[in-house]
Amino acid sequence: IAEIPGTDLADEVVIISAHFDSWNGPGSMGTTDNGTGSAVMLEAARILMAAEARPRRTIRMILWSGEEQGLLGARAYVQSLPQEERDRISACFVDDGGTNYQGGLSAPDIMTDYLAAATAPVNNLFHDSADGKPLNVNIHSTGAVIPAGGSSDHAAFNAGGIPGFFWEEVG
Repeated sequence: IAEIPGTDLADEVVIISAHFDSWNGPGSMGTTDNGTGSAVMLEAARILMAAEARPRRTIRMILWSGEEQGLLGARAYVQSLPQEERDRISACFVDDGGTNYQGGLSAPDIMTDYLAAATAPVNNLFHDSADGKPLNVNIHSTGAVIPAGGSSDHAAFNAGGIPGFFWEEVG
């Protein structure tokens, strides 16, 4: 666990994460699941530090363990937090999808406009080298609520009443 302290909203926390375990099972071949997500999360942290980022909210970076065995690390982390601390977490973003680009997020209706605005600056900047199509981030509605289920670490946050998001891999 590492943090970049926030400035004026330092008590509010945004978590970026991946899981640092892997196995060679169906749908998850070694470091594809999830060395790829761990590398992306660590590179995001490196870029933020190199840019001397001063975010308004604290950014907490976490590499989970035990995801493949039932979300053990993320569940234990969420369960260890008193409600007061859970209430200060704005969101947890999880990268657990493989080698393609971060193509989208699913979110409840009340959050789609915020997430679309937050991801819009990167849309149309990057293009697929094979077909030239833009590698945009698409925000998809889940309706009125955040889904309680899921098979990655974000599900532990959703079950604990904290908005958890799973980056969809596209390409």
